Order: sequence, then C-alpha cells, then structure tokens
Amino acid sequence: MKQYFCTYFDRNYLLKGMALIDSLLVHVGPDLHLTVVCMDELTRLLLPQLYPHNIEVVPIHELEENDAPLRAVKPERSVVEYLWTTTPTQILRILERHPQAERLTYVDADLYFYNPPDAVYQELGDASVLIHAHRFPARLKALEQNGIYNVGLLTFNNNKQSHEILQWWRERCLEWCGAAVRNGMLGDQGYLNDWPERFPGVVVTQNIGVGAAPWNHEQYHFHHDGSRVLVDQTPLIVYHYHAFTFASPWVVIPAPSETYTPGLTVELLRCCIAPYLNTIHAAIRRVQQLLPTFNFGLNSKQAKLSPNHVLVVHRAAHDMAEPMMQATHKKVELDSQWYAYMPTWSQ
Repeated sequence: MKQYFCTYFDRNYLLKGMALIDSLLVHVGPDLHLTVVCMDELTRLLLPQLYPHNIEVVPIHELEENDAPLRAVKPERSVVEYLWTTTPTQILRILERHPQAERLTYVDADLYFYNPPDAVYQELGDASVLIHAHRFPARLKALEQNGIYNVGLLTFNNNKQSHEILQWWRERCLEWCGAAVRNGMLGDQGYLNDWPERFPGVVVTQNIGVGAAPWNHEQYHFHHDGSRVLVDQTPLIVYHYHAFTFASPWVVIPAPSETYTPGLTVELLRCCIAPYLNTIHAAIRRVQQLLPTFNFGLNSKQAKLSPNHVLVVHRAAHDMAEPMMQATHKKVELDSQWYAYMPTWSQ
C-alpha cells in the first residue's frame, strides 16, 4: 500500500530535502509516494532528474493560481512568513489531490529518518491527526512561547475531521502568520497549541523517537544497538535538523544556537549526524553531476563560529581546522570522513 508524504523546499534546502527523500526511500521503500512542492523553478527542474520515481513534483504556482486568498497575502509577508502561511494549504490540497490516500504525513525538509514510521501510524490509529510536542527540558521551558507543538511532522488520516482541521488552520494562517512572537503565537505552529482541546481526534504522540531535535536532545541517550539507532531504548524514527548550518561544504555547525550545545554528545554525532552528513555529501555529488556550479545551502553567510560551538569537519579540511581549534576544542573521530571538535568545557 502506498504511503503518502509531502514536503516543500527551494534550492537552498534542496540538499537537505534530498537527504530526507533518501532516508524515506530506505525506511519506507518502494511504497513511498512523496509530493514535493517546489518553491522555485530550479528545484522543479532538478528533482525529476534526480528522482524519476516515487516523487511527485508540484510547483508552488500551481497551488497559487486558483487560490486568490493565498495570492492576496503573499506581497504582505516575508519569504519565511509566506512559506509558513502555505503549510496547511499545501497539505489540504495534496489530500484533495489524492483521495485514494489513506493518510498523508507532512514532513519538514530538514528531517531525516533512521527507522520506519510504522509506530506513528499505529499510534494514530483511527484518530484524525497526530502531532508531537517540542518536549523542551525544564531549563528551556520558556521556549514554549514559540509553540507547544512542532510542525516538523504531522500525520493526517484522510477523513472529514482532518479536512476541517486543515481548513481552520489555513484560515488562521491567512489571517496572520508572523515571524515574531505575538500573543504567544509564532508563525504557523502556534495555532497547534490548543488542537487537543479544540478538535476531537487529535493524538499527541508519546513516542520519543518522533521529534527528537536540538531543543530536546540533551534529555536523551542516542546510541546504535548494531542494527538500529535508538533514543534511550526507543527506535529513533526521525531527527529534526533545525538550523543545521554549513559554514562551508567541509565545516558544519550542527546547532548554531549555543543553547543546544550541551546535548551534542559524541554518541549523537556518531550515530545520527555523521550518517546525515554522508547522505548530504552523496547528494552534493549527484546534483553537481547535473549542475557543476551548484552550491546553494553550503556556504552560510550567517555562520559565526565561537569556542562554545561543536563543529563537525570533513577530513578534507581538518588539517586547516585543527591548528585553529586545538586550544579550545578536543578532536574526536566520528567515522572515516568526519571529525568532531568538542569544546573542552563540555568534556
């Protein structure tokens, strides 16, 4: 039976989007049907060449052309605000596009799967929607002003209630979808805060393998049991690589916010981040076979290194990095391709 997923991204997230796709192909397999809404023309042109099977490509203008309310708010919003505004509309239209689908799972482009998502479907059962909490540790509880729940993964059974929830969410996002916190709301995800009370059929997953991310990873132990990646003793289904930043193709800041540094253990780097990076570097080679000059998303102008950052450095660059980092960081080998530079205070 086909398993329906959807996501959206542009050229700046293409490589992360490819890593997501590759992880889904591994853990869902040939039953995968992924709809990618392409937010620019380059992505629309490249994806069918990179993935001739399993991927349905939809340009954003196709969703906009018969949607006057969506088009009306576009000029009023920043790029990120408009992206967030489109989220419920995209999910709703894709469900309408595939009435045969039993369910549809929305995933952010910066997610990566480590195990099959079957447990998500089992927990959803006959309910309408499955959502997941940020699960902030106590010291970060104030971050709930950004939303109790995270939009990174949402699963909708294709039923009347799901369509009504999505229509309500779409209307709210058209009204306001700002990038600054207002009245306890931020972007599209603040609207999820009261879903469990507002709507029947909303399940909040209790599975810690769903929604592991920089904002909660310090609470858990990540390890490999020889066949699977586990978070504590639960299979890690998906990790959210929020703000994962390439200072260059060879130097990565896994968590640019120093708030999240304490959770970046060597075990997490080895069993999660190194495989993710190897998948992205394989994606770089594939894209550059089609477009040799492609480097979008690989040289962040916002990247600012500090002694408090954990860095992950490719072997191709570690000879240059080591003299600069040796006074403040300890070098740890992750695999045959990557080293981590850990702040000495964190050891």
